[in-house]
Amino acid sequence: MGWAQLLLRHLHSPPGDARVLEVHQDGAAEVTLINITRISALTGLALVLAFSACDKNPTGPKVVNFPDPNFEALIREALDMPAEEIMPEDMLGITELDGFYNEITDITGIEYCDSLRYLALSCNQITNLAPLAGLINLKTLRLNSNRIADISPLSSLIRLEAIELGSNQFTNLAALGGLINLKRLTLNRNQFADISPLSGLINLKN
Repeated sequence: MGWAQLLLRHLHSPPGDARVLEVHQDGAAEVTLINITRISALTGLALVLAFSACDKNPTGPKVVNFPDPNFEALIREALDMPAEEIMPEDMLGITELDGFYNEITDITGIEYCDSLRYLALSCNQITNLAPLAGLINLKTLRLNSNRIADISPLSSLIRLEAIELGSNQFTNLAALGGLINLKRLTLNRNQFADISPLSGLINLKN
């Protein structure tokens, strides 16, 4: 139970001293006495909200999580950070990422690469493109020969100029219909039948 829960429970108790347990980041615990008779309803609510904010991030700065060790190794190589904890701000320094034949299955963590403009991860085993959905600065995306069945997360990447998605498993091209800046598109060896969503992509050159 955090600060907020303990304090909130005592706000509904009879007047007197409330003992509130605070656990610090280093694991040390401290008991604090708060006299409930001196806390008004509004002051109590403000304290609850303040302590709630502290409870939500008890461990300090967030470290980027990489479930796939092969993808983590690629990121570490790009950042020249072989062992250090990788923070979100570190990921902002990556503008290009190239990792063919790395046996990558999960690209979770790439969502912090807000400056990424070029991504080449062909010939891996990637299935989920959801982590790419917010990378609006991407201009080139090369994902041939993966296991991608759903390309809908690409629909928001309106700055894309080149996409390579050959040899995957998707059947629907609707997500590409709004990518009006596309100039190059490779879709061979997939399972779609309807190419009408591409009719508005007037800048395509091939």
